Amino acid sequence: MLNTMKKRNRTGGGVKKTFLVILAVLAVLLAAFLFMRIFFKTIGMFDAKSLEGLQRMLEIEIKESDIMDQQELYNSYGSWLGDGLLYRQLKIHLDTSGDVWLAQPLSTEAEAFLEQISSSVDVALPQSFSWKFILRSPAEHSSRFIENASLFIYDTETGILHWISSDS
Repeated sequence: MLNTMKKRNRTGGGVKKTFLVILAVLAVLLAAFLFMRIFFKTIGMFDAKSLEGLQRMLEIEIKESDIMDQQELYNSYGSWLGDGLLYRQLKIHLDTSGDVWLAQPLSTEAEAFLEQISSSVDVALPQSFSWKFILRSPAEHSSRFIENASLFIYDTETGILHWISSDS
């Protein structure tokens, strides 16, 4: 009887140790994941999917090496079907002489979009800029609320591209 109790204690202790080891490994992995997520968000890593989307929206070819500097000022994209608001600034040389870019001032729709997001994002318009506005909401929604849109404002003096996107 005494031997049986000793075996149970050893077995129970082994299970506890195994559980604690697994728990410690999971805690270390979680800490590493959170560190990497914060680190890469802080330095503003520009992923291939973002670059591909930027090229498609601006209708131009951009290499990652063309982006000299970048800063993500706001990002509320969560896990719910990609809903959120993004504001990035990219230091990049762009040729705005083509048909893609419009000269200032902004259209009333683009101004309404900036006004609509102003509670979350403060975008100061540069002195000299070109811009492009992409409205992805149906036309009947645009008069009351712009849900899905991207606004690009390129500061022609500093070479900074302001990229503001909203999806809902």
